[in-house]
Amino acid sequence: MAICKNCGKQLILRNGKCIYCGISPKGIQIKESPQMSNPQPNLPLRVEYGNVFCTMQDFTGIIDIPPYMDGQRITAIGRDAFRDCRGLLSVSIPETVTIIGDSAFQDCIGLTSIKIPSSVTHIGVGAFENCNKLASIVIPDTITSISDGTFAYCSALTNVKIPSSVNHIGKSAFEGCAKLTTVSIPDYITCISDNTFDGCKALTSVIIPKSVSCIGQGAFQGCDSLKFLCIPSSVDMIESGAFWSDRRVGAQITIPRKFLNKCKLGDILGSIRSIVSSTIKDEKGIVVNLNDLPDS
Repeated sequence: MAICKNCGKQLILRNGKCIYCGISPKGIQIKESPQMSNPQPNLPLRVEYGNVFCTMQDFTGIIDIPPYMDGQRITAIGRDAFRDCRGLLSVSIPETVTIIGDSAFQDCIGLTSIKIPSSVTHIGVGAFENCNKLASIVIPDTITSISDGTFAYCSALTNVKIPSSVNHIGKSAFEGCAKLTTVSIPDYITCISDNTFDGCKALTSVIIPKSVSCIGQGAFQGCDSLKFLCIPSSVDMIESGAFWSDRRVGAQITIPRKFLNKCKLGDILGSIRSIVSSTIKDEKGIVVNLNDLPDS
């Protein structure tokens, strides 16, 4: 493959002229681009229409994905591209990539580190599901939506910062992240989906932004270590089991008064033991006496 020396881009001709700079290559020296060949010829990779895939499921080690292979620009990590590559330890993704496909790294149980470049605008469903040695992840601010199950059962993940660019977090996105202690929910989220943080047993604090109007079924179910929870008055709907736990004790919970009846609290928060051991306040900061609450 060749590049136009005048503009430095891949030489593609239309009517005898470079489509980028409009200059005829006649008289212009054409040079081979080192990027247009695979700098790591022994990598277990193949490319199809810009999508890269792993060709050896039993590969062990580190992969540095090149920006170009076989004359093609790598623009996406294909669907199931590295799925079940259990010996994969680390991956470097080039800035040419804009999409990480569904289940791209699912069940890569040896993966300890990955850097997602700022060029990526979409991460697919279950892309990193069950990468149970992945301890940290940086989500670039080019991402606007976190798909269903993207980081589900990343059981070594301890903290995650969701950028303010994100306006949607899918179902079970962080379900089963048992070591996750802190999470920052962006101000533009309007609904926390079903089971988003279900089973995040180490999560201690959740502040829900005022942009949120609904909290889905089981969204924070099984978050047994939760000590501080603030639900804003902007929330109009809390689905069954949203914060259900039978082990949580001593929590400080702020919840709008419209949800304060014994039946609803039990449905939202969990067992009587969890409720009576908590300090519950309404949106005005007034401590609620559970005995004074209506049954329904």
